[in-house]
Amino acid sequence: MGWTSDTQIKLSGSRFPGSVSTIMVESSLPEEKGYTSAEISLLLRQRHRISTGADGDFAVRDLSALSETLKLTSSILSVLLGSIAFISLLVGGIGIMNIMLVNVTERNPEIGLRMALGASRSSVLGQLLIESILLSLTGAVAGLALGICSGWLIARTGALTPEFTATSVELALGVAVGVGVIFGIWPARRAAALEPVEALRTQ
Repeated sequence: MGWTSDTQIKLSGSRFPGSVSTIMVESSLPEEKGYTSAEISLLLRQRHRISTGADGDFAVRDLSALSETLKLTSSILSVLLGSIAFISLLVGGIGIMNIMLVNVTERNPEIGLRMALGASRSSVLGQLLIESILLSLTGAVAGLALGICSGWLIARTGALTPEFTATSVELALGVAVGVGVIFGIWPARRAAALEPVEALRTQ
């Protein structure tokens, strides 16, 4: 068994002079990926003169398998965090919708008066959608400020180095606008569908 010059072999010594505790084998060539842990183990057994059936005095670990495990774990964590984010957005959106429904109910006379004075249903719809978007954006800005402050505190400890990019900020604000529109459309349509006379009677 032999390796080309692109194969990197690193030896780590132990506390005993002249002995080796760790051997790391790494190759960037595709044709050398076929060297399995079993083949390396066989070579070591031959070098250590270990008879067939006897326990070896070494352990062979395939780091590519560990890498695949880490990738799988990372994927699971990504799905988990994505699910948590989706649930958070859903709960926040329902909260915005409830606030806007209460707002519309309390402002029935105002909406009826505006429509009686000539305001179109589309203008009422647009006004309430803008209010819903502003409400969602306020929460997003507060969340961004909290996240940046938390990241700064974590960076001060030296445990992690969080990175904030313009793309992530734009994405957060864009999602906030989307949540405001999606969960604000029903209260806005409900307000735009009010009849002026019926709305004024609620005074």
